[in-house]
Amino acid sequence: MFGADIENAKTLPDPKSKYDSLHSQLKSFAVSDPLDPAKLTRIKEQVSARTANYLTCLLHIGVAADNNAAERSLRHLVLKRKISFGSFREKTAETLAILCSVLMSYRQKGMMATYLKGV
Repeated sequence: MFGADIENAKTLPDPKSKYDSLHSQLKSFAVSDPLDPAKLTRIKEQVSARTANYLTCLLHIGVAADNNAAERSLRHLVLKRKISFGSFREKTAETLAILCSVLMSYRQKGMMATYLKGV
């Protein structure tokens, strides 16, 4: 499991030391075979083009190996859209996007209470 290899590498004192071997593994996976179906060929092309992006977490401390935090932060917006059946007007969707962006920025900076005092 490649994801487990990345997680294991992140626990090493020097995760960069595993970068080259994992990069090689990804590159070897991404080599297309003439017998590959078209969809697999496209996936392999995408992996090949983005190999360095997948391993960024090994080069920079503090970068997560997954995208779970970002997805969790958007979950409440997705649920709001689902419950309200989306936005019927483009202007409404745009207004909601701007408002949510501002509020999420305040929340990430730990300034939500300060913002709410002024409301």
